[in-house]
Amino acid sequence: GLGDVYKRQVTNCNSSGLIQGTYAGGIFGVEANRESQGGDITVTNCYTMGIIEGTQAGGIFGGSANWKSKEGGDITVENCNSSGNIEGERAGGIFGENANKESEGGAIMVTNSYTSGNIGRSTMMGTYLSGGIYGSNANITSLGGAITVTNCYSIGNIKGDNAGGIFGYKANYVSRGGDITVTNCYSTGNIQGSLAGGIIGGSNSNISMDLTGSVTVTNCYSMGTIKAQSDAGGIFKAVPLPVNNNTVDCYIADGTWVDGDATGNGLS
Repeated sequence: GLGDVYKRQVTNCNSSGLIQGTYAGGIFGVEANRESQGGDITVTNCYTMGIIEGTQAGGIFGGSANWKSKEGGDITVENCNSSGNIEGERAGGIFGENANKESEGGAIMVTNSYTSGNIGRSTMMGTYLSGGIYGSNANITSLGGAITVTNCYSIGNIKGDNAGGIFGYKANYVSRGGDITVTNCYSTGNIQGSLAGGIIGGSNSNISMDLTGSVTVTNCYSMGTIKAQSDAGGIFKAVPLPVNNNTVDCYIADGTWVDGDATGNGLS
């Protein structure tokens, strides 16, 4: 409920059917933990196998999870995965669109989780903005909210415009003090969509109105072939990076990994 302080634990659950409705989720529906004032949700050893087709949908959480949560209003996901293709616009393998939106100190932590389905699709109607773990707009307009992703990976091909292996379009967009931290993560699928990224997809990620929000990617790599003509990128998409996008010990193999040849700079 709104503004609650309850603690919820979900363990050893799964969803195997088609996820089709707008904002739908395989286990949680729309706005899980909304406006929480210290309540939290912990999800462990859960998975989804069905195709995620709904707009802004997520394999485990539907859209707007942790929206406007206060400090202590947290969501923790550990040892979870999504194996179905992620075809819905702005959809994500674990979270749908707008995870942690307008959070006022709330946090989402994802650890030891992965997605193995293909991400995104190109159609006559335009772009699909999807992500392997998070859909588009993760931590958007956050007021001190935080998202951390640790020991996670994406092995499906990334073929939708503005799609990403971990995050979709506009991660941390216009945040004020909001931070995204990605550590020990990787993407192995081919990266084909316009403005797609192996870890973070989409243009205009992390445009922070007061330059206090940040995206930090550490010890991550992209293995898949990058279609350069479509402005795709190995870690971020291939446009100039905002000042607070940081990469540390990250590498791009572009299809064939050879120690010493994988590039450690020019990561966009």
